[in-house]
Order: sequence, then structure tokens, then C-alpha cells
Amino acid sequence: MTKTLTRIVLLTLMASIALSCKTTEKPAATLPAKPSPAPTSQTIQTQDKSLFPIINESSRWGFMDETGQVVVEPRYAFVDVFTEGLARVKRDEMWGYVDVNGKEVVEPKYERARRFADGLAAVRVDRKYGYIDRSGTMVIPPQYSKTAQAFSHGLAAVPDSTKKYGFVDRTGKLIIAHRFNEVHAFSEGLAGVAENDKWGFIDTTGNWVLGPQFVWADKFADGYALAHRHAAACGLRSD
Repeated sequence: MTKTLTRIVLLTLMASIALSCKTTEKPAATLPAKPSPAPTSQTIQTQDKSLFPIINESSRWGFMDETGQVVVEPRYAFVDVFTEGLARVKRDEMWGYVDVNGKEVVEPKYERARRFADGLAAVRVDRKYGYIDRSGTMVIPPQYSKTAQAFSHGLAAVPDSTKKYGFVDRTGKLIIAHRFNEVHAFSEGLAGVAENDKWGFIDTTGNWVLGPQFVWADKFADGYALAHRHAAACGLRSD
């Protein structure tokens, strides 16, 4: 518990202190100095190529490689960036996926499709979301509303009929019961979740690591998470 507490940045100022943010006083909280994260890339790096979305004069989309060579001729209504070696593509109002060689590994047949994360992607069939693997096999049948989240740490947050969130594993088995009003995906082994409108952090077994006590909490990143004990708070800085 002590270890976790030292990793969490709490903004605990009351409304009266928050008003001082309008002055030239120092910020309410300062994070320890740490290296800036590496720039994120919106392409998938392979051993010998990267692919980039392109669009032609007819508003059709395709992909080119880093030399400018067209790998996928513009024929789609839309294409997305690559994640985990696959990119979403839209054709005739339906969604599928192509790989970095331009091969259509999952034909466009879904009403909606999301990016791959943790080896699975949420797709919509008959207005319900399920999850497919990279081969296009439906591993969790469509049964969830649009608020079903991406997988991380082998778990995904999904709602039940009462709009309470729980977490399922990659087979669709419920691992953490539906009891949360709001959730974040797992990051660095913990997930911020809200129960009875108070946020805390759970581990991948569903046990509280830091019980519900915040009005809001964010994901962990580089060992830190931002949380508010009170609705009014000043800002913080990382330098």
C-alpha cells in the first residue's frame, strides 16, 4: 500500500486554495523530474517497412511505404493507422483490416471496428460488440454495447444491462464482477475505477490496491497517476 501511495499524485486542494491558481503563485503540485516519453508513431514498424495512409483526388484511401511507393491502391472510403500490424479499412460502409503488405486479412464486413490492442479488436455486428483476433476469428461473440473497451493486460472492461462495468478475459469469461460506474483500462498493472461515484485503483484480480476515495482518477503512466480528492483543484507540472 505504501509503495502505491508514493506513486500517486494527489490534488487535494480545497476550493479556496483553487482560487489562488488565478494568481502568480506556484502550481499546487509538482511531479518529480523524469525523462520525456519517446515520441509516439502512427505507423507500424516492421523489419523492413512502414506504411502511411494516402488519399487520392477521388477521396479514396490507400497506403504507401516510406519510399513513396504505393502498396495499397486507393480504393477504400477510409483507412486508419496501423496498430499491432493491422489497420482498419472501410469499404461500402463496412469495416475490415489489412496487414502491412496490403493484404486484406479481415474482409470489410463489420458495422464498426476498433483498433487492435493486446491482440484483439472490438467489432460490431447487429449493433452489438464482440472481439476478434488477428486472423479475424470471433473469440468473444457480439453482446456488448458501444462502451465496451479495448483489452489491456489480458482484460477488457465491458458493461452489463445495468451499465455497470466488469472485466472479462480473452475468452469472454467474467473475471472482475460488474460493479463499477466508470472505468479506465489497465495500465502498469492497475486500473482506475469508480464505485458509488468514488474512484480508486484495483489490480488485475479485482482487489482494491487503493480504495474508492477520489472524485476522479486517471491512468498510470510512467509510474504516476493523477487523482483528485476534491472537485476543485489547481494544476500540476512535470518540470
